[in-house]
Amino acid sequence: MSEHPTGSVPKKVVILATGPSRNDYLNILASATPDILETDEVWGVNTATNFARVDVTFMMDDYAAIKGHSPVHQKIYETAREPIITTVPRKECPTAIAYPLADVLIMNPNRDFLNHCVSYILAYAALIGVEEICIFGADYLAAAQPYGDSTVHWQLPSRFLGCASYWAGFCEARGMKVIATPNSPFLDADTIPEERLYGYLIKPVIRRDGDPVPQDAKSKLVVNSKE
Repeated sequence: MSEHPTGSVPKKVVILATGPSRNDYLNILASATPDILETDEVWGVNTATNFARVDVTFMMDDYAAIKGHSPVHQKIYETAREPIITTVPRKECPTAIAYPLADVLIMNPNRDFLNHCVSYILAYAALIGVEEICIFGADYLAAAQPYGDSTVHWQLPSRFLGCASYWAGFCEARGMKVIATPNSPFLDADTIPEERLYGYLIKPVIRRDGDPVPQDAKSKLVVNSKE
């Protein structure tokens, strides 16, 4: 596998996509305690570099397909100062490097399920050994997005959400901590506790290792995460 372009393996990374919950990240930066993120690197999705400082940009659309069709994306490819991880580096993109697709597929040989940028990023994070990911702006079920009206295009948000969720689970199975901002529907982060755990009229109290015993444990089902 090729070396991560910043020269080190970050332990904690922010993935900054462009959906509405990106504002949560910007609000933290504008707050009195921006250091609560304590992040090693910020990995931007596509145009995130236009509104925030990022250490690496992921743009998985080939520059050859973007050129002449999306001036905003084309300009990023041609002028970005940070490394751009993409499918095929082109000579017009001075900071572009190739995504390590072969290594990702060797890591998870069971399924070549990578249908949008965030899924590629999560797979990459698992590959290089990131320990914690905080995700902002991946809001597939949020406000309607202009994917088009064709039979395939209207399905894209749900397809993207499924793929990103698959790779988030893959990352967690390998020991990575995955955090979605509370105002995002990704991983049901915006769901109130009373609406979680479908089917239980009396919601179980989940006690994880190190958690204090809930005060109402006697009146509710208590589930230990580890026996």
